[in-house]
Amino acid sequence: MLHRLSALPRRHPVIFGCALSCAKTGAADVVTQTQLEGKAFPEEWDRRRTAIFASWGFAYLGGVQYWLYSFAFPRMFPGAVAFIERPLRAKLRDTTGLLTLVKQVGFDQLVHHPWILFPAFYAVKETIEGGTLDAAMRKWWSNLRRDCLICWAWWVPAFTVNFSVCPLWMRIPFVATVSFAFTMYFSFIRGAPQAVPEAGEAAASNAVVEVAVTVEEAEEGAESSAAGMTTSDLFRAASEWVQSNPQVVADRMSTSQKLRLYGLFKRVTVGVAPTDEDDYGGGGGMKVRAKRRAWVAASSLTLPKAQREYAALVETELGWRGGVGR
Repeated sequence: MLHRLSALPRRHPVIFGCALSCAKTGAADVVTQTQLEGKAFPEEWDRRRTAIFASWGFAYLGGVQYWLYSFAFPRMFPGAVAFIERPLRAKLRDTTGLLTLVKQVGFDQLVHHPWILFPAFYAVKETIEGGTLDAAMRKWWSNLRRDCLICWAWWVPAFTVNFSVCPLWMRIPFVATVSFAFTMYFSFIRGAPQAVPEAGEAAASNAVVEVAVTVEEAEEGAESSAAGMTTSDLFRAASEWVQSNPQVVADRMSTSQKLRLYGLFKRVTVGVAPTDEDDYGGGGGMKVRAKRRAWVAASSLTLPKAQREYAALVETELGWRGGVGR
């Protein structure tokens, strides 16, 4: 039985690679959501997001990449298979083979990933989310520089090993195994829905939003003044209470609720989130990225709506009663 299972990758490399990549990619997203983002399973689990990554793993990582690495590359780079079969000392003396190795890694990381894999990923993601191909391509272009830097740091050394050691049938299982942690990180930074970037329109759109907010706030302020408490007063009282009771927040709110509260607070106190990741500052750690995504998610709300949701969240989840009688 074990012998037959161990022979499966060699006998059916495409089926095995697709199944393994699908399971790995979906599992990595579930782990990211539940362990890194603190979502309760299954109540807060984003099934749509997991479906995106599992579908992507099955179709592209298991299918397309098998054809590319195990069929196309050996024909594009003659001598690649012979180089793999040589012992280590012979490889180190094989100048032609080492140059072929560099060409394979270079093509994969400078052509395949930036101009084929990433656009395909954003197209699949946007299709599942109900968006358009144009929106997918704008997101790809907006994220390209950051995605490439992350990819190169991880995959240049990994593919150097893969293309120099692994036989053809093992290339996809190797990628699937090594990429579990990378998929978790990529799921963390790219799994959630992303606003469509409008090149050159960020400042103008922010101005339009704020003008609209000013009108709406004036209308709602006049309406709420009869009740004795404007939305601005309500937000101010709730945020001051939160700052005075950090332990209550820590004990009663989940990670996703805290991030939502943070995003709403930034929307009210700072404004609409910038579209360029470099405008955020604070480095690129996972906590920073989670906060950035929370701010982006809250940026679609008008100012009064963000103020009201913030106060309602504090009231329902933390037991604050400052808004009673409004």
